[in-house]
Amino acid sequence: MSYLYKGIKKIIKLFIYNISKIVPKNQNLYLFGSWFGNKFADNTKYLYLEAMEFKNINAIWITKNPTVYKEMKQEGLNVLLNNSFKGIWAQLRCKVFFTSTGEYDLDEFLLGGALHFNLWHGIPIKKIMFDDLINFNSGEKHNRIVVFLVKFFSRRKNKLNSVLATSKTIQGIYESAFRIPKENIPIMAQPRNNIFYTDKYNKYVDIPNELLERKTILYMPTHRKEGKEKQDIDKILDLNGVNEFCEKYNFNFIIKQHYYHHKENVDVSEYSNIKNYNDINIDTQVLLKYADILITDYSSCFIDYLLLNRPIIFYAYDKKDYELSDREFYFNYKDITPGFHIEKRSDLLKALFEIKKADAFEEDRQAVRKVFYDEESLKLDSGHLFELIKKNKVVS
Repeated sequence: MSYLYKGIKKIIKLFIYNISKIVPKNQNLYLFGSWFGNKFADNTKYLYLEAMEFKNINAIWITKNPTVYKEMKQEGLNVLLNNSFKGIWAQLRCKVFFTSTGEYDLDEFLLGGALHFNLWHGIPIKKIMFDDLINFNSGEKHNRIVVFLVKFFSRRKNKLNSVLATSKTIQGIYESAFRIPKENIPIMAQPRNNIFYTDKYNKYVDIPNELLERKTILYMPTHRKEGKEKQDIDKILDLNGVNEFCEKYNFNFIIKQHYYHHKENVDVSEYSNIKNYNDINIDTQVLLKYADILITDYSSCFIDYLLLNRPIIFYAYDKKDYELSDREFYFNYKDITPGFHIEKRSDLLKALFEIKKADAFEEDRQAVRKVFYDEESLKLDSGHLFELIKKNKVVS
């Protein structure tokens, strides 16, 4: 019965979607959303803030989270709740919408006829979308009538129009993963990394004083099975040893797990220099900007961090199992991870002591950076992207 219910619900949404195509579009109305409608974050956040500076663009953020709505309103930002009358009307009328995870960052069934530009949420080293043969599921089981109707209406549903890449290498990956032509994958900088080079966004982000008062070590691992498999931080990290190191050398140690794990309780209250930021609404790009050392595993955050050219420790305690049962990689892992590689928690302090002595991987980081970033693309700003869209050069 649940399959039938889901199928009927999908048919209704697809019907509404196709009806929404006949609503006249406002050519200057651009909508933005992120992380299933729950966060004001990521690439769409920073492109939205840039779009606000263009007089010929009416930029509106769409959220499904009343708290986000309230906070953005207090900042004087142009934001609408997805299910409000104005929010529904804006989605029916928009010319183009931008997402960080997918069309479900907004209400996709209201966006018929609009152009969809997915900025994505990081440069992947692990396989995604159609390339992810372990996790990607292209459909549900329904009875034959439901399947027929879903397919009938889906034929009339727009596909993803465009994705943003940062290099020719990533452009090739996205062509396969998203199954869209290379011509629809422009190469330019990720908007979220603009914050590394300017303070103009400071009024829209919270910067904890502790990040400004002393140096910071940031532990930011990726998710395990979309958050279905818990990460036991007490077993992964020697918290006593880490805290002693941080006390001795005057470091913060910040733990920030992936959004999928944000509800996991990590009690670090007994440690003077260790903070758990899982339940703090903080922009991860702010953490990267102020981190002096990054500890991660298979997260794409290290690729952003390469732009800052600071030391990285790759703590892959479950690599073999991860690659077999969670995600496969696009690259040979060691070839594109320039820094200390450790698999046991007892080796983490050794790596930190080595970094304290000298940064031995600066040249390696610069070499790997060229894989993920075409240097010319880093010079292209949001104005260039909006111009391409206006000219229909990247979406069709």
